[in-house]
Order: sequence, then structure tokens, then C-alpha cells
Amino acid sequence: MQRNGTILIPAFAIGRAQTILYLIYKLKHSQRIQDIPIFLDSPMAVDATEIFLRYSNEHKLSARETNQVYKITKYINTIEESKKIDAIKSPKIIISASGMAAGGRILHHIKAFASDSRNIILFTGYQAEGTRGNTMVRARQKKIKLLGKVITVNAEILELENVSAHADAKEIILWLKNFTVPPKTIFITHGEIKAIKSLQSIITQKLNWHCIIPNYMQEDILK
Repeated sequence: MQRNGTILIPAFAIGRAQTILYLIYKLKHSQRIQDIPIFLDSPMAVDATEIFLRYSNEHKLSARETNQVYKITKYINTIEESKKIDAIKSPKIIISASGMAAGGRILHHIKAFASDSRNIILFTGYQAEGTRGNTMVRARQKKIKLLGKVITVNAEILELENVSAHADAKEIILWLKNFTVPPKTIFITHGEIKAIKSLQSIITQKLNWHCIIPNYMQEDILK
């Protein structure tokens, strides 16, 4: 990142936003990134973060480390506070929802910062087909429709591919192998068609289990 740039991080409000905060904390703690302001701009993410703080005994971080992690950011709740962030000209990191840039406050931040090549938009999760995030990450389109206008994207578009909350095919197979009694049928209902067909094939070949991909609204699948 250039010294005078802003990093926008679209992040899912529950789980992903808190993970990103932890990773930034580790980078700051090891002095691998500049000591610049960090804003968490999502009321839902703020609420979820407070739950992480309240129940620190329920996850792997100690209470002390949990508090240190969540002290590094300024929490934004109101619309007025959110708007003020965009007026800050100095370097900063903004974490905001939604994670696929499909809606929410991140859209206003993208509108404010996307045209400047000094800035970075860092996506932190899978970008489904048809979403604005997919358009920016996969298609690399320089023109996107946003809040009723077409804007130019000159900011650098990056993607973290190692922070997914989903198991991959190997992990799913490993989990299924622990079943003492095979299920009568496995339904795969989530994901892109190429990926789910591949998973269906792996389950069928490796485990010899009945695995099907139901169609939308299909009711007669077991008849």
C-alpha cells in the first residue's frame, strides 16, 4: 500500500470482520504495517464484535489478547459518522459490510475511493457470480454501476483467498469419513454448479454414497 492511500475492506459482518481485525492487529503488533487509523463501519459488525469481547472465554484468544485486538479500531455506528470517514484524506483502513459489495455502507466508501489509483479495495471472501464483488475481482471491470451511477475503478483490486469460513472438498470428505453410519442421501444445495458437481463426484467415487444435487423448488427428489 502506498503511504497516502486508503484500504477498503468489504467484510461479512459476523465472523469475517472480527477475523480481519485480528489479522490487522497481528500485522500492527509486528510492525509490518503502518500505524494508521482503522474504522469498523457496520452496526452489525460492531454488535458482533461486542459479543466476541463479552464472551472471550468461548474462543481461543485470551481475554487480554481479545481486548488488545479490538482496541485497535474505531467503531462506527451512525450514518453521520460513516460519512465523515470519507472526508478524511490521510491513510486509513475501513472495514465495512457487505462482504460482496452487494449493499450496505461499503458502497458509499467504494464510491468515494474507487477512482483513486492510490487506494486499495481488498476483498476477503468468496465473491458469488452476479455480485458487484465478483465483477470487480473476477471480471476486473473498470466501470461498475453503483448507487445509480456508473463509476470508474482505478483503485487496486486485491483478494484474500485464505480466510474462507467454508470447508473445502478435502475437509468435507474427512468430516464425512467420521460417520459411523452412512447417510441415506447427501444433498448438495449450496455453491456454483461446477464446484458442487465436482464435490458430488468425489463423494460418489470415494465413499460410494448416494449424493444428489436437487433443483430449485424440487419436491419429488426422493420419490
